[in-house]
Amino acid sequence: MLAALAVLFVMSSGYARKFPGKIYFESDTVQVVFDVPMNMTTQDPDYEQLQFRVKYITADGKKAELNPTDAQAISFNYGPFFIKMVSVNNNLGLGPVAEKFKKVFLKQEVDGMVTVFSYYFAESAPGLAMGIQSSPTNPYSYGLDSFILLREGGILTRVKALNFKHEMTAYFSDCPGVVSRLESRAWREKDLAIIVDFYNRSCKR
Repeated sequence: MLAALAVLFVMSSGYARKFPGKIYFESDTVQVVFDVPMNMTTQDPDYEQLQFRVKYITADGKKAELNPTDAQAISFNYGPFFIKMVSVNNNLGLGPVAEKFKKVFLKQEVDGMVTVFSYYFAESAPGLAMGIQSSPTNPYSYGLDSFILLREGGILTRVKALNFKHEMTAYFSDCPGVVSRLESRAWREKDLAIIVDFYNRSCKR
């Protein structure tokens, strides 16, 4: 696992920044300072690495590491943005192919009965998934995979641009308001956050 993460670190990140934040354990919340790797291409936090391992400094100045199996979530502020990464069961097999991660930290975009997460990864060629961003200067383009949905009590579901209307109509079949807008194409894949927010507010069972 460490070797795979080290390769990703060399390819995409060149430095780290410290951000005060919180670790949410099952019975406690702890204030720490995260040592966050930064992506050389985007100049943003390297969320790809944070999905599998987080480095931090404790209140008494000790350096430590956190795996997704150790906590429920982490959070910190990045400029005007509140960043929360939640530990979830990895039923999709996310992560380096050679490694098996039972849980991963995923960046939360929309919270509620259905939650939207972003999953980050390194792509060696222009990708086909929603939101892929490539860089001509970096052979390992830093990309954003299809968003991932998690229904309360359910499992992770990957959102794909291909067959978006069909798959999301089935996923939100218990909400006629969402289904009708998807079928009329009033809402498309770019409207995912709006779709989920509407569902969470208007379609509670």
